[in-house]
Amino acid sequence: FFYYGLASLGVLILCAAFIEWVRGGFARKHFSPSRTLFLSRFLGKQVLLLAIGSLLIGALAEPHMPQPRLVATAENSITMFLFDLSWSMSPRQTENGPRRIDRAKEIAIALLPRMRGGEVGVYGFTSNFGSFADFTEDHSFVRDTIRKVIEVEAVAGSGSDIRNALLRARQQFPEKTDKKKLIILLSDGGDESENNVSELIKVSAFLKRDNIRVIAVGVGEMDGAVLGEQYGKPVISYLNEQTLRLVAKDTNGLYLTEREKEKLLEALDPFFDEVLREGKA
Repeated sequence: FFYYGLASLGVLILCAAFIEWVRGGFARKHFSPSRTLFLSRFLGKQVLLLAIGSLLIGALAEPHMPQPRLVATAENSITMFLFDLSWSMSPRQTENGPRRIDRAKEIAIALLPRMRGGEVGVYGFTSNFGSFADFTEDHSFVRDTIRKVIEVEAVAGSGSDIRNALLRARQQFPEKTDKKKLIILLSDGGDESENNVSELIKVSAFLKRDNIRVIAVGVGEMDGAVLGEQYGKPVISYLNEQTLRLVAKDTNGLYLTEREKEKLLEALDPFFDEVLREGKA
């Protein structure tokens, strides 16, 4: 509507100049005074009608200025990559294929561009919890940390304790912030602690109360992979989806397996679209 109004103003100025010219020397040379007055009034009415018509067309057309695509920024999102670094993340699908931890790292690096400039941190756990990169807007540093530092048993401990990891992860987020908070948990779901389901539900409730969502990514094989040998027999490690599904569901998050990588990439868009809407509200 602004542009139509501007165009109409330009037309008015041109027409006014034309009328003035008609009333000037041109009319005095070719018409009588009464004829000149009539012609001036007639042209004035036509110009007024033209301006009104232009404005009405603009209003009915409802033109809009093109809006730039907004993106979420570091001002409204904080994301944590939380890696399971227990020994169960070491098996390979094939003899020379990538280990579970390698595949988890690839997924995290693929997801990183979807963070759209938000703060990102890198943490890991076994039975203990460790920090590798505190929340930062430097995504190059985050990427290098994932590639070069994240490794099986980079956090000392025995087995894995998902409940403790999530409790400690919760403590890393700022207490008072309006930013949207997300944990991307990459794990085979194995938990050697003595925690039962009710304890995990309590932790999920704490996360939900703090508005921290969990996207759990199951990295592992449903039919199992050989972890090693014990007493001459192979030790098989299986993907435990139950724990990961529970945490994701109870925090209004999402559970996907590593085989659903494309869905995982797409799943982040609605989250950050919501970040955008709330951040711009």
